[in-house]
Amino acid sequence: MKNHAFLFQIHKQPGLVKRILKVLEKENHYFFINIDNKVKDKKSFYDELSGIKNVIYMPKMWNVYHCGHSQFLCTIDMLKYAMNYGIDFSYYHQTSGQDYPMRSNEQFDAFFEHTNKSYVCLEGQKFHDEQMLHAYPLRVSYWYPSNPNNIMAHLYYKLHIREVFSRICKRQNINDLWGGWSWFSWNKELVVFILNYIDNHPRFLKRFMYTSAGDELIFNTVIHSHISDLNVEPYMPLRFVAWNLKRKVNSPYRPYTLNEEDYDEIINKQAFFCRKVNLPESEKLLDMIDNQRGQYFDIQTAEHLFPHLAQSPDSKKRE
Repeated sequence: MKNHAFLFQIHKQPGLVKRILKVLEKENHYFFINIDNKVKDKKSFYDELSGIKNVIYMPKMWNVYHCGHSQFLCTIDMLKYAMNYGIDFSYYHQTSGQDYPMRSNEQFDAFFEHTNKSYVCLEGQKFHDEQMLHAYPLRVSYWYPSNPNNIMAHLYYKLHIREVFSRICKRQNINDLWGGWSWFSWNKELVVFILNYIDNHPRFLKRFMYTSAGDELIFNTVIHSHISDLNVEPYMPLRFVAWNLKRKVNSPYRPYTLNEEDYDEIINKQAFFCRKVNLPESEKLLDMIDNQRGQYFDIQTAEHLFPHLAQSPDSKKRE
């Protein structure tokens, strides 16, 4: 049976993390954990996860800042550590402490026993073209602070220093820039390729430093050019993420937090995980998911998360 490495970057709710890991716990499932170094009470995580098999803590805990380059540096470090851990992992799954498993471990393992593909979410051509008009040039052409939350970063934005500094210190263009999700299920071949590419192209890695949302761009820019030769499924991320919901949501933050009202929307989708969940808001939903987990589910015939992308001319051309 294939071994799976789950990469968890966590920073809150140790009880929820425990619930997620207890569902995923299996002899061939290994959990590599980065507890955000900003967390003062790490002991609460150690205590909650103490009885779970195959929990492996990173020797260096990263400070991870939302949209900062620390996110992809942490991911690279975790991939390298897992690769050299001494176990032959067939798959590496980037996840978080707010991604809840929707299927049984038996269904999860059976799916990956019969595939060698990597599963990601690359953006479609239309969305990509829209982002290239404004958002992406803003994210990668300006210089962003590594810690966007401190007082100096606040002044950097407030006084428009970013704009002035970025005009003076212009950055080189990035060829074939492409975005997508930062959550993935990569096979070993793709992990080796990505790590070798980054090691052999230090300027590429350096170019994404001090950008915004670099974790959504750096890996997908590499992957997009190698979909066919690396056996990548570009529009099947195996995760339901609530960028939009059928119910009214009074929150400016996305992805939205799921609750029991979203059960019917997510349960028949082509996904092994749903995000994001929170306690106590999502507790009833998690109970509902637990109650159905043992039921048979054929993920190959389930409702596609992105039917318009799955049937796009671009995807047909790649098949």
